[in-house]
Amino acid sequence: YCTCAQQHKNVLFFAIDDLRPELGAYGHDYIKSPHIDDLASKSMLFERAYCQVAVCSPSRTSLLTGRRADSNHVWRIADDDYCTSAQQHKNVLFFAIDDLRPELGAYGHDFIKSPHIDDLASKSILFERAYCQVAVCSPSRTSLLTGRRADSNHVWRIAGDEYWRTVPDATNATTIPQYFKENGYLTIGMGKIFHPGAPNGHPPFDHNQHDENVMGYTIRTDKYRFTEWYTFDRDTSKPDFDKKWGTELYDHSTPTVSFNDENINIADKPEMESTVTELRKALQDGWRAALPPTI
Repeated sequence: YCTCAQQHKNVLFFAIDDLRPELGAYGHDYIKSPHIDDLASKSMLFERAYCQVAVCSPSRTSLLTGRRADSNHVWRIADDDYCTSAQQHKNVLFFAIDDLRPELGAYGHDFIKSPHIDDLASKSILFERAYCQVAVCSPSRTSLLTGRRADSNHVWRIAGDEYWRTVPDATNATTIPQYFKENGYLTIGMGKIFHPGAPNGHPPFDHNQHDENVMGYTIRTDKYRFTEWYTFDRDTSKPDFDKKWGTELYDHSTPTVSFNDENINIADKPEMESTVTELRKALQDGWRAALPPTI
């Protein structure tokens, strides 16, 4: 009978893809969410709840099971497979960065602020005695990817338009991506990991995506970090400032906390228009324009 007290309250659960806490309930006024804010005011608001995986199906699986992806082994979007089926392979994302020295927090240096890299290092194996094999980018990457020193594979210089496998002693080398391919992975190479000249579908990768023509350029002040993305000419290594793809502006003047200004792109805010214009001019003028006239 309808006047009988129910033993349990009804529960309505919403799981929303790509929902960030940029709502009024979390102190943000540029997203108008009065009904959600009203609900939050009468409820328990989780202020330090984080997405476990940046992919929808694994993220929801973690939320519904209370288990992280490294426990339930659901790593990717479940296409034809049921999301509770554990994947056989973890995804591997490998970054090779030119001119990166170990001047990071994970290596005991406090003048470089690298909290995310430091956090990753704390959960991983940190190589403290791993050294660059060659002080030139292409031979160094070749050594890293083949596990062979330059005096073994004889790749000594920047490859230019020459594919490094044309060097006789490197022709039959097995690379890290090849080992992954042999164990059932789909491998994709982006950027210049093997330098120009690598044909699409060559043994290391199923696909090569090294024809990107957009590059980001950054300038940093005591208060702001400003980045703009422009069409980039690989032949001249120069940007086309008339072809802009995107603008980013972040305020890093306050200590980093969740969802403060350092995490939010404020480039499109009307009050930041003059700041964006000033930083854009400084960025496009280049470092030489900032030198004293006597230099």
